[in-house]
Amino acid sequence: PDANTDALTLIQAAADTEPGLFFIDARGWAVYHDRHRRLFTPYTVSQATFCDAPNMAPGRLLFARLQTKQSKILNDIRITGAGLAEQTAEDAVSIGVFRRRTDSLSTLHTTTGHAQSSANWRLSRSKDSYVRYEELELQPGADADLWAQVLARKIGDRITLIRTPPGGGEVETKDCHIEAISLDVGPATSAKCVWRLSPAALFTYWLAGVAGFSEAGVTT
Repeated sequence: PDANTDALTLIQAAADTEPGLFFIDARGWAVYHDRHRRLFTPYTVSQATFCDAPNMAPGRLLFARLQTKQSKILNDIRITGAGLAEQTAEDAVSIGVFRRRTDSLSTLHTTTGHAQSSANWRLSRSKDSYVRYEELELQPGADADLWAQVLARKIGDRITLIRTPPGGGEVETKDCHIEAISLDVGPATSAKCVWRLSPAALFTYWLAGVAGFSEAGVTT
């Protein structure tokens, strides 16, 4: 209990500590997903496949725009738990290439071990540079299949994206999670849906006995 801190700030601190995801869903309900949520169905299974025009094929849906972005580099992570000394994790190779890029967090961790593990985990996700799929735009128009996806997908859902990079090259296939949804509904032909994305590859785990997540030396 903290009479000087509002509820939203405490919820966000809990999400940083977990790490989890807090959002308002389509019903207007406050929802919290803990860090284990995406270990299980349906979040381990792609719900639909979207592609650009050159890669259209049966079972795929055409997207209007896919925005990419170079990932944010953070190679010096500092976490201070509740009443604890600061715990740090850094990557010398990344610092040598990109220079030092620091991220500091105050969390609700109650042991230095947990705070250190969180710092190590965050470092593993952010020390390297890669091209991430940032935002997907759909323009369903009169396409009933696209409308079905626009209306059905929820935050956390997993989707597959297929595209040919600008200027050509090898076709890319990546799974992503939907992290935010924006829907602009005017006349049917001008309706637009935008999904903010995060890479699903960062949320793959070993799941004993589950096909696709348990093959030694292949998916582990």
